Amino acid sequence: MRNRLAVVVKLKQCDEDRKLGSLAQTLQRLKAAQAAVEAEHRLTQVAHAPVGTAADWAISDGAHGQALARLKKARQLCGAAETEVTSAQGDYAQARGRTESVRRLDGIRQLEHRLEANKREDRSLDELSLLGFARRAKGKTQG
Repeated sequence: MRNRLAVVVKLKQCDEDRKLGSLAQTLQRLKAAQAAVEAEHRLTQVAHAPVGTAADWAISDGAHGQALARLKKARQLCGAAETEVTSAQGDYAQARGRTESVRRLDGIRQLEHRLEANKREDRSLDELSLLGFARRAKGKTQG
């Protein structure tokens, strides 16, 4: 039997699925940001000790400074991605909780409807039994 709560459960499941998709995307962005941090960190570890003139040293120091700046930026992006993941995890947990609570409520309502239907059926059977008993009793007293 379909009821109005079944529609709400479906809507909550769709919302939960969207939140899960969003969480997956943020996890992918975090993984990419972590890979970028790793790559930039490796670039900063390259030995910057050129043999040559003072101009070569200045160019090497400038390149190392730029690599450190890119590493800092990559770490900031990674931190932002971690914050996004934490937020997305919270959103998904809330959506999941709401879906589960509506699903449990729907289950309780369905159980109540089945119990009510069983009670109606029992009453109908009791009435039929009582009518049959009354007919047999009436037939015995007349016969």
